[in-house]
Amino acid sequence: MKKYILILMLLPTLMLAQYNGGAGDGHIVAVAEVLTLSNPDFAMQVSNITVAPNPTINIVNVTLDTNDNLEINARLYDIRGRIIKDEWFDNNNFEIDLSSQGTGVYILHILSEGKLIGTRKLMKL
Repeated sequence: MKKYILILMLLPTLMLAQYNGGAGDGHIVAVAEVLTLSNPDFAMQVSNITVAPNPTINIVNVTLDTNDNLEINARLYDIRGRIIKDEWFDNNNFEIDLSSQGTGVYILHILSEGKLIGTRKLMKL
């Protein structure tokens, strides 16, 4: 009997993986893209978002390459999907302080006018 695992990645793509084996001794034998999620929230993507330094020890500088002066909402998620920072900025250059966070991988969502305009992975050393 074939077993399937549904994988929803942090990208706007839905993946399906075929799993072979039982608990603890199986492996993924095939992965296929099922569909690309369509959502108007992704229509306003900013193509050039710079996050540096990455990986970082404390402070990450974020720069949006756009001529528009946007009001930015930066949401930082831990790897489990919990929001650990939710900050507002009134310009296209801002800093995110990770000094109080533990070592690990974090996901940064950058929003403007309630729309997602970019996603970046951050590493804290």
